[in-house]
Amino acid sequence: MRENLTIDGINIYYKGNIKRGAVIFLHGGSLNALAFREQFRQIHAFPMLALDLPGHGRSAPAGNPGAVYNIPAYARLLVRLIHELELEDVVLAGHAIGANVAIEAAAQLPALRGLFLFSMNPFSIPVQLSSMCRPGPFLGYLVSGRMQPAEALQLAEELLPGNEALVGQLASWILETDTAARLSFAASLGLDKFADELSMLREFTKPLAILQGKHDRIINPRYLDGINLVSLWKNRIIELDAGHIPQMETPELFNTLVEDFYCYALGTATTNKEQAGPFRQRYY
Repeated sequence: MRENLTIDGINIYYKGNIKRGAVIFLHGGSLNALAFREQFRQIHAFPMLALDLPGHGRSAPAGNPGAVYNIPAYARLLVRLIHELELEDVVLAGHAIGANVAIEAAAQLPALRGLFLFSMNPFSIPVQLSSMCRPGPFLGYLVSGRMQPAEALQLAEELLPGNEALVGQLASWILETDTAARLSFAASLGLDKFADELSMLREFTKPLAILQGKHDRIINPRYLDGINLVSLWKNRIIELDAGHIPQMETPELFNTLVEDFYCYALGTATTNKEQAGPFRQRYY
């Protein structure tokens, strides 16, 4: 099976089952498709695909970093990949920056069946990082250039608190990421390169799930308080006993949630109200 596709001159790596009705996993900044390794190992309920964004994992770095390493450009690339592979009835499952990419790509995908977003907050116009993120000494690492191994390890420990077994792997991915990807993304924050994602989610009418880790040291969990999201699955943001990367930290629980949402989004599950009781019994 082909695992590479050239889009706008950039060789993009992807992995998975290329079928109708796939869940497309989108990784966060300085990560790659391997962040969804446990999903590919454990989930058999639906076809899946994961890709490495430019400058991450096995995908090639961008020759023009300023034009490529930002959310709208990533979203356009994702839409192109979906069209090239002739995928239909997809669910986008986005982590951190990957979730922002999913939001901005959604408007360009009429056949989209739902958004499954985690460890993220949507951008507003103007960008309000101080409201979106928790204050902390390591936030700057996510938008910094070249890091020393010790710094990458510190950032990994911040993203995966209490998960020593995974920290070394995460630190290696951070070090392997094109440093221009972080620097150019940081520069894009002040260049009006974002859509008003908060308004887009308010108006989104297809199935929408949002998950947050209660130990997440990056995302401000109160940012979305009081925001009316008309299509929010379970009518609430789901809080997990995890940090910033729940698909790696609590894969069994995360996978069950993805499977339940997939069934709901593709119309093979009962209503929110009918599901709410078993959901609470299972997870709380």
